[in-house]
Amino acid sequence: RWFADKKQFPAFIEEDNKIRTFLNERLATYYGIEGVEGEEMRRVELDPESPRGGVLTLASTLIVTSNPTRTSPVKRGLFVLENLLGTPPPPAPPNIPELEAAADEFGDREPTLRELLAAHRDSPLCASCHNRMDPIGLALENFDALGRFRESERDTPIDPSGVLISGESRCAASSSRSVGSRSPNSSG
Repeated sequence: RWFADKKQFPAFIEEDNKIRTFLNERLATYYGIEGVEGEEMRRVELDPESPRGGVLTLASTLIVTSNPTRTSPVKRGLFVLENLLGTPPPPAPPNIPELEAAADEFGDREPTLRELLAAHRDSPLCASCHNRMDPIGLALENFDALGRFRESERDTPIDPSGVLISGESRCAASSSRSVGSRSPNSSG
């Protein structure tokens, strides 16, 4: 019904570079977006500063790229590399230790997920793939395992920044909207 007029679809994608989504009141409440009332889905323009926008910040995408009890920057980064950029990393070699094994390096203190990933990447064998996946997944770390926006983990502010394998700096999910959007011939 939304795209009954096929001429409307390109406008939905590109129209004036504003970020839009479809919400009803229940979904808007879940996402923390105010001003949407009623059960009917409708097109909603998001605030330019909203962390939402695009497939990567849909709760459904964030949930399926998480573990049952926590987020997974690795799964989220892998999802982007495989499904959106078409550049999957090679399979993990055998006998790679689980991410949680890196927690031993922190003694009695429970590390953040970012700290665990950094410790895991200390191994050159792990770094070869994780340097590609982790920065993309960490850009989505402000979204919990259920896709809700958050600003801290274990009373520590979340740092969604990272440097992509291309050398581009990314600092949040909103910056990941443009991952892979530049043509190889573009500058900047």
